[in-house]
Amino acid sequence: CILLSKALEPLWAPVCSQCSPCAIPCKVSMRSGWRYCTTARPHVRSKVRSIGVSNFDIVRMRHLLRAARIKPAVNQVEVHPFLPQKDLLEFCRDEGVAIVAYAPLGAPAYPYDHDGPLPDVLNHPAIRALADRHGKTAAQIAIRWAIQRGTIVIPKSVHKRRIEENFDVFDFALSLDEMAFIDDIGRDPEDQIRAFTLPFAADGRSIFEQTMLTLLEEL
Repeated sequence: CILLSKALEPLWAPVCSQCSPCAIPCKVSMRSGWRYCTTARPHVRSKVRSIGVSNFDIVRMRHLLRAARIKPAVNQVEVHPFLPQKDLLEFCRDEGVAIVAYAPLGAPAYPYDHDGPLPDVLNHPAIRALADRHGKTAAQIAIRWAIQRGTIVIPKSVHKRRIEENFDVFDFALSLDEMAFIDDIGRDPEDQIRAFTLPFAADGRSIFEQTMLTLLEEL
């Protein structure tokens, strides 16, 4: 998925993306697609300030960066206490690529289509204990944790009160011990839970199931 930041005169709009894009058969390699997007015509370039990617793991990021004349500005991936993406976060930080964290609350309203465990962030004992300590909601604790890790957080809600609460996270801070307390939730890979396992690939596979061999075929 390609993320573009478009200009709406006279202001710049934030990075936007198509949610849950359809998987279509495509013989264009990832690198070729990126090259096309970053070598647009002049009138298009004047309307685009930045371009990024989504759902790229370290292997895909490294593969793209080796051939990219223009680096992705952001990589939008699922990040929450059950899926902290620590290694990916550190890799992207070193490469100067910002992480946009979608589903930072574990997507509690998402209609899950798999039988596995759910990332119940808002009811985890560690999150709720810190919420009680700070006089905040569990959602505010999870959002504050994500912000202090240096990620860009995009929680979703259709309720005015919750949207306002999601913004009310700048009058407190989590201590190093409290951050580590939340880090422990998804520290063990066996405890990590991914909410979104959509078949982004045209053959029905999730992109998270593709192997390095798939990328080598593009070289």
